[in-house]
Amino acid sequence: MGDRGCIMKTIRQVADEFGISKDKARYWVSKLESEHRLKVGDVTHVTSEGIQQFREMLVSEDKMKSEFSHREITQSLVSVLERELEAKNQQILELNRQNSELLHALSASHALHAGTMKNIADKEDEPKIGFFAKIFGKTKN
Repeated sequence: MGDRGCIMKTIRQVADEFGISKDKARYWVSKLESEHRLKVGDVTHVTSEGIQQFREMLVSEDKMKSEFSHREITQSLVSVLERELEAKNQQILELNRQNSELLHALSASHALHAGTMKNIADKEDEPKIGFFAKIFGKTKN
């Protein structure tokens, strides 16, 4: 108990209570209003109101770290997704180019096939010449 009529804790006790290092506790205690800390010799004591204020500062710091960390993670994910999207766009362009080449080859194939079919149809329309006619030069009427 301190002379202010409230429970007082040392920096080590505060650090142990919050699970932080003594140096970090000393840093945050130094940020407290002077009425919430009392130095007796080499030992700094913190009032119960100071501990509550200390708790609020740590929660605020954790929220800021969490938000910063969340922002970093989000930015990292966005970067990865942008790279993936660019890779997919390149794949789509390559597939479109290949598709165009295949369509051109298919058109050429269809044209060749149509020409072949026309030649076959034209030959079927020609009068048939028998075997002996071919040899002896006579045509069938």
